[in-house]
Amino acid sequence: LENYVPIKLRKRCYTSQILAKDIFLFQYYSAGIRFIDAITMTNTMIMEDKLVIPIRKTSDFISAPFHFPMMNVLKEYFPDQYHRAMGDVKLGTVILDARSIQQLFRLDGIDFVSMNYEQLTGVIKQVTTSYQSEAELTHYLQDIQNRLEDQIIRYFFKLVKELPAQFLFPMLDYIDFKNSLETGKDFTQEQEYSIHLARTRHNSALKRVSETMGISALTGHVPRHTLANHMAYMGNSEEDIRQVLGHANVRTTKIYLRERHGFSGSLDIMKRFHQLKK
Repeated sequence: LENYVPIKLRKRCYTSQILAKDIFLFQYYSAGIRFIDAITMTNTMIMEDKLVIPIRKTSDFISAPFHFPMMNVLKEYFPDQYHRAMGDVKLGTVILDARSIQQLFRLDGIDFVSMNYEQLTGVIKQVTTSYQSEAELTHYLQDIQNRLEDQIIRYFFKLVKELPAQFLFPMLDYIDFKNSLETGKDFTQEQEYSIHLARTRHNSALKRVSETMGISALTGHVPRHTLANHMAYMGNSEEDIRQVLGHANVRTTKIYLRERHGFSGSLDIMKRFHQLKK
């Protein structure tokens, strides 16, 4: 889905699919937040190193750490901030340990201080190709890349936060929701209807995406199930997953992890079985 590009038939159809794809991925990256929380998220919810997202269903809040791919799904809607972050943040602003600096000095004739992200990825690609036996050097360069990404996304979100209050995604008109958002009031019937129409458009666009990709039908709720199952496969406990998704009871989380969603208890059982056989 990250690499999906719609077939350019009609501009409106193309744009709606790109927006649907971006919102879907943003939900996944942001702790599996619900569709309504994603499309009503504003730049005022951006903190120094995380997003603090109000959950409409439970009247609670959830924190989601910055994740570099978040910026990639937002760059179409904040292009100036994206280009500034990618171009202005240099490797010289990143605090590195002595061992990392020592590794950089192994590459002669390169000015790392003024190097931006694109230039660094180019160097890493060159080193990976030319120095295949230098696994240690590649490891350190990739770690440096991760640190630079952290600086870039912090700066990107800082620039977005400095803009006038607005939604992160152009699915709804912020002016129509301004009063409710700033006062913390429940949404009006008119606002709820606007969200309903937005959800219908979103699911319709996701259906076209899934048909083109030849996969099971996607909806605005699939990112939560996807994240839950990916976390389970990575060994996270049901309690960990419950906390991330904001479920009041772990029984709800168990529903997300049923076999029909790609996970069953057989995974852990078979892991133990193979361990015992060893």
